[in-house]
Amino acid sequence: MRMAIAIYFDLENIDPKLNLKKLLETITLNIDDSTPVFAIKLACGNSDAISNFREQLKNLNFDIREAPKVSE
Repeated sequence: MRMAIAIYFDLENIDPKLNLKKLLETITLNIDDSTPVFAIKLACGNSDAISNFREQLKNLNFDIREAPKVSE
């Protein structure tokens, strides 16, 4: 059995002071060592939100997707 995990951060709704590495360290999996795990790490947000976390996300191997700012 393979297990897939997706982690998605909506950066526009996260406090810029958040330490993403510490947050990810708190996520634990209760599976045996022989089960392969595939992780998809995606972070989305406008350029202002991404700038708060860009270095952390790069260090944690996240795929960074910039979304255009939408306003009415």
